[in-house]
Order: sequence, then structure tokens, then C-alpha cells
Amino acid sequence: MNDSGNSKVGTISLRASIAGIVVPVLVAFLVLIFAKRNPSPYFTLCAVLFAGLELVALVTGAIARREPSGRAGLVISALCIIVTGGAAFFFSGSPAPPEQETPVADIEQPQPDSYFRKAADTLPENGHSDEDERR
Repeated sequence: MNDSGNSKVGTISLRASIAGIVVPVLVAFLVLIFAKRNPSPYFTLCAVLFAGLELVALVTGAIARREPSGRAGLVISALCIIVTGGAAFFFSGSPAPPEQETPVADIEQPQPDSYFRKAADTLPENGHSDEDERR
């Protein structure tokens, strides 16, 4: 391949690596703003867009690694893939066990006045606790 061909492939690599970051973020923001229902499928679309564009950037950057734009696309996509893979590995631990819910009827609900009455009953006659006198 001649130099102009590698230059074009290098430019594709650089553009794909940048688009692989920008496009999914923009789609995620638009989904958060405009989605009226479950946004989960749209976030899956963002992940697929990211993975696809970064993979294209990685392959085309490897092909045009002798060109500065190809090398830049290769480095950006490789770093993005490594960081994303590391984050996915780090956060993919087993989830915490679900808390057992206790029925509301089993919990004794304090009456609003009873708490303050109990607190007032524990104060000495002068209205101050021993801790207040120590200060």
C-alpha cells in the first residue's frame, strides 16, 4: 500500500477512536434526557457502539501504525479497551446478598410524642444532664 493509503487508514483509526468515546456518551446523555421508559437497551447500544468503534480503531491503527494518526488511534483505542476491561473486571464481583425485608407490621413504630416524653423523663429536675454540667 502506498503512503496516502496508510494515511487514510490512520485517519480512520484516529477518527474511530475518538468517535468511539464521543458517540456513546452523547447517546447516553440523550437517552437520559429524552427516554420515557427503561433506558437499559439504549445503554447496551452505547456499549456496543463503544466496543465496535474502538475495535475498528484498534485494527486500523495496527495496520497504519507507521503513520502518526494511525499510532494515535491505536494508542487511544488500546487505552480505552484496557481501562474499560479493567473497570468491568473490577466491578463484576459477586453482588451483595439482598437484604431481607422485615414486614412493617413487625416493627414497633414510635409515637412522635413518646420519644420526647421519654427523653424529658430522663433529665434531672434542673433540666440539664450531667454532661451539660461538665462542659
